Amino acid sequence: MAERKYELYQPFLQTLGDMLTPFRNDAATERLEDVMADFSSFVAIWGSDEAVETFYRFRVASASSPPTLITMRLMADFLIAVRRDIAWPATEITGLHVIGMRINDLPEHPEMKRALEQPLAELCRAEGWTPPFDL
Repeated sequence: MAERKYELYQPFLQTLGDMLTPFRNDAATERLEDVMADFSSFVAIWGSDEAVETFYRFRVASASSPPTLITMRLMADFLIAVRRDIAWPATEITGLHVIGMRINDLPEHPEMKRALEQPLAELCRAEGWTPPFDL
């Protein structure tokens, strides 16, 4: 089952990873909408409840151009849900682990560390952003 789940998530995860890689970002951004449209069809049926919920939040929020810290946090929440869905249901890692490893100068950005660790509702208030979904 984990192999099938991996196949479901792989194209979208690859695109997200490429968006966080400077020399791959432009190409990933260009194909993002197509990848998300395809992924949406599959995750709604085959994804766990948590994966569907976190993808929904990421997708709905992206339409409103949220602050960067919000986008990164929603991406991290989704990646953790995928990790739980594919193979590690009891994972205890945080968004800091899944996103922080990709940020070379993380110590110079305490706001990013904070965004990946604090409760989402607090982050939204701190950023002055009203989410288009229930918290």
